[in-house]
Amino acid sequence: EALITELEGVPGRKALVLISPGFPQMRGLDRRLERVATLARGAATTIYYVDAAGQDGLIPEPGQQLRPAFEMAWTRSGGSQDLAEATGGFTSRFDNSLLPALRRAAEEMRTYYVLGYAPPLGDGRFRKVSVKVKVPGLSARTKKGYLAAN
Repeated sequence: EALITELEGVPGRKALVLISPGFPQMRGLDRRLERVATLARGAATTIYYVDAAGQDGLIPEPGQQLRPAFEMAWTRSGGSQDLAEATGGFTSRFDNSLLPALRRAAEEMRTYYVLGYAPPLGDGRFRKVSVKVKVPGLSARTKKGYLAAN
């Protein structure tokens, strides 16, 4: 929260790359993550999550049953992925090299469009955002939404 708050004073679009084995989704943490995501959206900061477990994340811990790789990764780091997606970022996992994810984040910072929308005053609740692209081969990844200020 403190880092995002400081970044709010820096003009322009910003990226924060989180390289970590991540953190799971936890009921008590959800509100905190939503606050960080809201601050990041307000500070024009996209968070990218690079799973530092890499291919090692495919190997179960001693005593654990072998589960599908994605399920294991989600259990371990679903909160990290949610935070990245809530700010318009992406998650990179199952790669033993950081370079592909860092290149992709750098490319996104160089090539993007900003769409603006001025919503009417609301009730302080979260509103979802959806953007569709009609050009074949192109897609849009957006922040998940905004808080409708009252």
